[in-house]
Amino acid sequence: MELKAILADSLIIKDSVPLRVDFSALEIDTSNLWALEWDDSVSPQGEMELLNGNQNVPFTDLATIQPFIDLYDNTMAEESVVDLDLHKAAAMDAMSTAARAQIIAGFESDALGTTHHYGGFETDQINLIGAATSGADMPYPCRDQAGVWARRLHTAAQLNQVLRDGSLFKQSVLVALDGRRNEIDLAVDEAQVDAVQWMEVTQ
Repeated sequence: MELKAILADSLIIKDSVPLRVDFSALEIDTSNLWALEWDDSVSPQGEMELLNGNQNVPFTDLATIQPFIDLYDNTMAEESVVDLDLHKAAAMDAMSTAARAQIIAGFESDALGTTHHYGGFETDQINLIGAATSGADMPYPCRDQAGVWARRLHTAAQLNQVLRDGSLFKQSVLVALDGRRNEIDLAVDEAQVDAVQWMEVTQ
C-alpha cells in the first residue's frame, strides 16, 4: 500500500486514488505536520514532513499511519453511501416516470362487448369517475380495434365496468412500481440498482 497525506490540501492519496478528507476528525495532534508518506510495497517505511523546518522524520510502524488509513477508508465509505443514495433516488424517479407513462397511455376494457381503449391522463380519469358516478347513460370517448376514437354510447353499468377496469389496471401498475422501488431500496451497490428495470404491466 502507498499512502500520502497532505494536510494543507485536505488530501489523502491511497494507492494512487486521491480523496478530500477532514483532518480535524483525527484524534491525534497534527499541528506540526505538513505531510506524511507511507510505502510498504518493498519494505514498510514512512516519512513525516514537519512544519517547523526540522529534518523529516522516518518511521516504520504502521500504527503511525493507521489513523490516516482509517480516515481515508471511512470518508470513502461515507461518500459511497451518498453516491449510492443519489443513484437510488435517480432510479426510483425513473421507475415513477415509467409507471406514470404506462398509466397515462391508457387501458383496455371489454365493457362494450369488444375491446376498446380508454385514455389514462389525469383529466381522463376525472372525467371517467364523473361519468360513472352520474348513474346516467351517455356517450363516452374510446378507441376501437381499428384505431378510431369516437364518443360511443355507454350505459351506466358499462361506464362502471370501464371505471373498474381502469382502476384495476392503475393499481396493478402501482403495485409493480412498489415492487421495483423496493428492489432499488434493497440494492447494496450501483450495479444492483441498475439491474432493476421497468417491465410493462399487461392487462
